[in-house]
Amino acid sequence: FCLDTACVMIFTAEYLLRLFAAPDRCKFVRSVMSIIDVVAILPYYIGLGITDNDDVSGAFVTLRVFRVFRIFKFSRHSQGLRILGYTLKSCASELGFLVFSLAMAIIIFATVMFYAEKNVDGTNFTSIPAAFWYTIVTMTTLGYGDMVPETIAGKIVGGVCSLSGVLVIALPVPVIVSNFSRIYHQNQRADKRKAQRKARLARIRIAKASSGAAFVSKKKAAEARLAAQESGLEMDENYREEDIFEL
Repeated sequence: FCLDTACVMIFTAEYLLRLFAAPDRCKFVRSVMSIIDVVAILPYYIGLGITDNDDVSGAFVTLRVFRVFRIFKFSRHSQGLRILGYTLKSCASELGFLVFSLAMAIIIFATVMFYAEKNVDGTNFTSIPAAFWYTIVTMTTLGYGDMVPETIAGKIVGGVCSLSGVLVIALPVPVIVSNFSRIYHQNQRADKRKAQRKARLARIRIAKASSGAAFVSKKKAAEARLAAQESGLEMDENYREEDIFEL
């Protein structure tokens, strides 16, 4: 409890400071990371105020699951997770195509598999929604083996389902990998430019400091020469006065 309280206090202070420093607070509150922060720390404060009612306690246990969203806070400090997020965001259309294609294929193959296996005694394909599990596992190449077709038609449908799953999943993967590589190299170049800019600014500051020191030393030398010249003139005038008095 003490460790949980300390973490929540740190996260709360960080959220309030970021909210106070945000240029547009409304936009900050509506951002995805801000919502994740609120969902991550909210169950703690709700738990402090709930009673010992069984229904409320059960709802709170369900709400405490959202504390796992705290791990997403580390994505702000992880370059790899940020690159992955940018990649998924840039591949939204490809991912949408993948999800749509899988959904259509799952519905079609689950329907065909149900009608191919429904007359078998003791079959696990008792309904079309029950066949969804088999088609999902088969198309994603997991293959748990808990549901197996027994008829020839069902085996043919299962083979076609597995082959189509490989094709559907493999189509958008090269695009996602290409975008990840592109964003990664862009980030690397940006970091390199930032390091070069910092080094250039450091050299400029050193040059300014050295030029300022050189200017000060030159100024002091000029003042010293001027003082020497003035003292020399005074000595010449004294010599002249002594000569006049001697005359």
